Amino acid sequence: MARRIRLVLGGSILRPMIWAGCLFVAVLGLSFSLMAAEAIPWVAEVDAAARQAREQKKLLIVVDFAEDFTGGTGATRSQNAYSAVTLADKQCWKLLDSWFVLTSRNVGYPASISSLPAKGNPKAPGAEHAVTYFVTPEGRVLHFLPGFVSSETFVKEARWTLDCYADAQRFPVVEQAQAVRESHLEGIPSDNPLGPFSVHQKKPGEGDVARILAAARKQREQVLLARLGGNFAGPEATKLLSAMATHGDVEGDLVHVVLSEVPLIPLADLEVPAWTALTGQRFRRATNRREALCQWLQAALAKNKPVLLVVAAEQPVPAPSKPVLDKVPWPPISKFVSKLLPMVEVGQISLDELAGLITDAGLQKIACPVNKPPRFVVLYPGGKRQEVTTEEDGYTRLGRLLAGAVESMSEEPGAEVAKGTGK
Repeated sequence: MARRIRLVLGGSILRPMIWAGCLFVAVLGLSFSLMAAEAIPWVAEVDAAARQAREQKKLLIVVDFAEDFTGGTGATRSQNAYSAVTLADKQCWKLLDSWFVLTSRNVGYPASISSLPAKGNPKAPGAEHAVTYFVTPEGRVLHFLPGFVSSETFVKEARWTLDCYADAQRFPVVEQAQAVRESHLEGIPSDNPLGPFSVHQKKPGEGDVARILAAARKQREQVLLARLGGNFAGPEATKLLSAMATHGDVEGDLVHVVLSEVPLIPLADLEVPAWTALTGQRFRRATNRREALCQWLQAALAKNKPVLLVVAAEQPVPAPSKPVLDKVPWPPISKFVSKLLPMVEVGQISLDELAGLITDAGLQKIACPVNKPPRFVVLYPGGKRQEVTTEEDGYTRLGRLLAGAVESMSEEPGAEVAKGTGK
């Protein structure tokens, strides 16, 4: 209410109002010739798209897909589906051409490791998911859409975003977050059960965005389950909720609730917790070591010595209340494994970096359930043989594999090689 009063009394603040009043009239009056019907203008790289948005004074749209993050962006199955379904309407093309720069990222599970779901988990890694962010040229989130939404929903929410942005621009920079927050609060229907969720009703706060997302998501799922009644229960209800979230048009009020808590949050601060909370998957991306790691591995294999890749243990998603203890900590507590290490090349990497190495260095793909990720990868001299162990294998199997790899180095009869196993 305070913002609406100020719009009436604020004098100079009202000068840009004509832009907001004419915004959508101008959009609807554009010629269809501005964009070819068969071409959706995806910009390949996010950095290039952000630079183009700043230069053209447009907003940025970033769509995250659950595609293999080690592959390049472009005409993936998810992007093609998004273009054919969400962006199918000609109004979408006109909006994109006039007011937005469109790009995408792949942040899904790598096909080079595994795509097997855990037992009882309906969400297989790499399952279809999309999250669309409407971002200012400065990289701050105005709005976002979970799932593959309809063209009608996309157009409606894109127009809402433009209206919200125009409204915020009337204010000094220090007051724009409050203006955006009030726009989101006004977007929550009065009868929506998520409305009372907000913990910052008077002013925006620096909340824990992961906690806000998880709590809002839980509240929304309780509302949906109540609507389903007793027809679905247990695993069936979980699968149905997952499918509804994936294919959109059911999470709009949740977004307004979340962004009323953290208005104009930087995309870099929202993308990881949002993806995790909305999809139940880890946000995957290449590290800045990808090229260097590939070069290191190629040089290590050229030494004709065994290579041990130590994969960092990952916490489950969502994160448990108590940290999960590492069953096979590194450096190793096994004396036998420690004795063999001077004879092999050792590299410590993350699971995402392992996925990149498999792709970049042409290693064998790894097949294992998602709930039992690789902990150690042993490459025999020259990379001719590859063995994988998990946390459940402990140090025992790792010791045997390392001993076998070291022994394979010896071509001289009677050469001494450490043998045995470690506990």
